[in-house]
Formats: sequence, structure tokens, C-alpha cells
Amino acid sequence: MQQRKLFTILALIGLAAAPSLARGGRNGNETRFTVRVENLSMKDAFTASNGAKWSFVLSPGLWVAHRNDVMLFNEGKPASKGLEMQAEDCDPSGLVKMIEAPSA
Repeated sequence: MQQRKLFTILALIGLAAAPSLARGGRNGNETRFTVRVENLSMKDAFTASNGAKWSFVLSPGLWVAHRNDVMLFNEGKPASKGLEMQAEDCDPSGLVKMIEAPSA
């Protein structure tokens, strides 16, 4: 369950960040795009080993514009504490601290 939540939030971050990789703003032009996140899971779609039914819960969508030296995650590595807080507790404060930290 924990890995599914983390994968979902990483996927959302990746999808949200993809348009910004085009860097339309390099020449000073503004880049605009729209991201739509929709939970399509059905109520009580999952069954626990004890028979209890539960619905998939999605952490709120997140879009981030940041400096090149900020790494929110590294493929194949454990999630940062900030990303874990967002994925598991819907708490973006750890990611905000990472993004606002002075560059090294």
C-alpha cells in the first residue's frame, strides 16, 4: 500500500513537471499548462485480508517549479522525507523546505 501511494505521487509529480521541461520560459516567455488529476477508483473497490472494504485514497496533486539543483526524488532510491510526507500524510511542508533551501 505504501509503495502504491509513493508511486502514485511520483507519477503525478512527473506528469505535472513534464511540460515545464520544455522550458518555454528560457527566452523570458511565459509557459502555461493545465494539469487535471482525477481519482477514478470506485468506493470500496479494495478488500483487506480481514474482509474489510476500502477505497483508494489519493494524495492531493502537486505541481512544482524549482531550480535545476533541487532533486525531489532520484530513480531507484528511497523517497526523501519531504516526498514521503506528501505521499503518505498529504503534507507538502517537507517538499516546500527542500525547494526553498538555498542552493549549495
